[in-house]
Order: sequence, then structure tokens, then C-alpha cells
Amino acid sequence: MEQWRDYNRFFDEASMSALLAIFDKAGIAYLVEQEKEMVDPIYFGRPIEPMFVVKIRPSATVKADQALEMKASSDFEQQEIPEYLKQMEPEELKAILYETDSWNVYDRKMASLILNSPDSSIDKGATISTELSIPLIILSYVLSFIVFVGPFIWYTLCFATKTTNTGRSIPIFGKRTRANGWVIGVIALYNLVNFILKRST
Repeated sequence: MEQWRDYNRFFDEASMSALLAIFDKAGIAYLVEQEKEMVDPIYFGRPIEPMFVVKIRPSATVKADQALEMKASSDFEQQEIPEYLKQMEPEELKAILYETDSWNVYDRKMASLILNSPDSSIDKGATISTELSIPLIILSYVLSFIVFVGPFIWYTLCFATKTTNTGRSIPIFGKRTRANGWVIGVIALYNLVNFILKRST
């Protein structure tokens, strides 16, 4: 007889029940086992609790995956998106697509639907810092020699921020641009000091 294989693990029965309901509707046979964790959960900051393992037949894996994807699509159409996914930034959602060991098929499908929806309320560019092109970087260096313009360019490149849809502030410009901004700041400071010294003499 075909052996059972692990399909998913849960630390609470509520989450597991949601998966089992999907399996029941799809007619997928399953087996639930309880196992002890190999490492004391206290090291992970949560209380000691049982781990539930849902197992299915290997031949049912494709059907199970399809059932979860269909459920995710249905929930997405009805705007029943889990809160933990709603609160994620685009880069976090993208990571879900590749972390197959950490996220189940439902979460990966839902993350994909959110990211690819043109009507998504998530600001897909909100967590992406911009890098200035080389010509604009060169122009910034040239303008930095103008006494009162240089400090403004330095401050803008190094400290300008934007607010994401979750209320978090992130730099507008990327690391490379900010690094150039600090060099521009040194030039601007040097020119400003020279200007003040010349005016005072």
C-alpha cells in the first residue's frame, strides 16, 4: 500500500482545520499525527505546544496543491485575504514565492495573486529605493560645487524618505546613490567653509 507522506505541519488546530476542510471538500484522504519537537520551543520564544503533522498519499500531492491554489484564488476574488499577507511589503511577498520550505501552496498562490493584481492596494514600488543613473550622479557632483546647492543635494540624496502603505519610512534612494551623496556632502561642506572664510576676510 502507498505510504503516507508529510504535507504540512501546524502548531495550532485552528490553522490545521482550515487545511483539512479544503481536503474534505476535494475528497483527499489524510492522516493527522502529533509529534514532539526536536528542539525545545522556548528557544524560539513560544510556549511548549504540540506539533500536528498532516499526511497524505504521495499520489494525492498534485490534487492537494491544486485544491489549495483554487481556494487561494477563490478567497482572493472575494477579497478574503489573510491579514498576515495584507500587512506584508512587496519584497516580503516575493520572498514567499521562493521559500517553499517555509510557506505552503495556499500562501504562495495568494502572494502571487496580490503581486500580480493591477488593482492591488499594495504599493508595489513602496519598498524599492531608487538608484540614480550615472549621468544624474555626475550632474549632482557638478552642482555640488555651487555653494548653497551642494548641501541641499547632499541632504536629499542621503536623508530623503518615503512612507510605505504600512506607515514605515524608507530611504528614497538606494545604497549606491546615498554613498555618492555622502561624497557630495564632503565637497559641499568644503566649498561652504571656503565661501564663509573668503567672505570673512
